[in-house]
Amino acid sequence: MIKKRLITLGIVVFAFVAILGAGFSSWYFSNQRRADVVSNVVVTHANTFGEFSNVSSGTYMLMLDQPTKNENTITNHNISLRNGTDENNSSAVDTLSATWTVSLTSYADTLKNGTEVSIENSYIEYSVIVYIKTATLGQYIEVGNSTGFSNSGFHDVAGEHNHRNEGYTAYKLSFTNFTSPSTDKVFATTAENTNATKTGAYVSIPEGTTGSVSVGYVLDLRDVPFQWKSGMAPDTFQKYQDMIKTLGCKNVSTAQDVKGGMIYETEGQDLIIEFVAYNTSPKAPVIDVTTD
Repeated sequence: MIKKRLITLGIVVFAFVAILGAGFSSWYFSNQRRADVVSNVVVTHANTFGEFSNVSSGTYMLMLDQPTKNENTITNHNISLRNGTDENNSSAVDTLSATWTVSLTSYADTLKNGTEVSIENSYIEYSVIVYIKTATLGQYIEVGNSTGFSNSGFHDVAGEHNHRNEGYTAYKLSFTNFTSPSTDKVFATTAENTNATKTGAYVSIPEGTTGSVSVGYVLDLRDVPFQWKSGMAPDTFQKYQDMIKTLGCKNVSTAQDVKGGMIYETEGQDLIIEFVAYNTSPKAPVIDVTTD
């Protein structure tokens, strides 16, 4: 009788592993359970003057998977942005992009000296900002500074794009660095880089005195170093349950509601990626004309 019970238990456990082992990616807390996390992502943009268009669109998900380790050192953070409806019907996002246009007349109002219209003679700063909801996703995930992201260098902005005062931790990557051409990421559009895919702002200035300046923004997601905060990647199932509860995932009221083999998604805007064109001229007012 005892042998029969043991054999039966072994069959049940094996079947459990087989069923739950068919997912895309996974967390392992034992050989008998696994689960995945998918966090909803909303991509939006800042707009202080001119207009943004052609902003990357889709159903974005920041997928969190257990980092791999080598002798207790994290070697792969396993955090990726994907576009799709769920983990099995989605694909990795390589780049995000947007186009900013402004009249040549307005662009000329941002010049530093004289009347020469050029990238170098303009006060316009181009950047991208990643906002992570501090109370939820920000408890676990951050953006490292290995590719130039910083927690400083922000400008005061009024209106609906004041996300730093809305409970978000902000990480800024400035494309503009005229003091160091080797690190500047603002390029004049030429035949060689019109369709460039590397991170930066690609500026096209029309000849003559009329027309619009067009700036193509590109963000290579490999340049966004999402990473787990030190010691915050769950290494037990209890910590995993606590994380799902903290993230505010759907259909989870308590940590005990979290089960293995389930995909969990958040309901809020936990991640915002924002393209920014900002006039740094000392004469420019602090305004947000998005809704004007």
